[in-house]
Amino acid sequence: MKPQPESSTQEVLAGLVERVTFHNAENGFCVLRAKARGRRELVTVIGHAAIISAGEWITANGPAPKIEPRFARIEIIETIALVHLEVRGWSGKLAGVNSRASDVFTLLKLEGEWKITHKLFHWHSD
Repeated sequence: MKPQPESSTQEVLAGLVERVTFHNAENGFCVLRAKARGRRELVTVIGHAAIISAGEWITANGPAPKIEPRFARIEIIETIALVHLEVRGWSGKLAGVNSRASDVFTLLKLEGEWKITHKLFHWHSD
């Protein structure tokens, strides 16, 4: 009996960037909305790119199946919002193994659409 190959723990995502929601030119951190192959809805892609713009083709991979996100707090005051996201199970060069992070976003509603205006994050040491 032949041994079965191990299943990949990484999800590979490929698609066309529809919108650059946020991009920090200093460190390359970006939040993108992309039309991914095999997906009906746009997906959010968070990563790093020196230069990125709508219309570019991207391929991204990461240990997505182990990530456990949870909204810890959402506060909406008319056209402004604060979102606190807790994420467990990050793995990779930056995070280490099975790390925990807190993300805090501020958003502004413009012409009926929410836009991220600021993002803060913290890697927990536990």
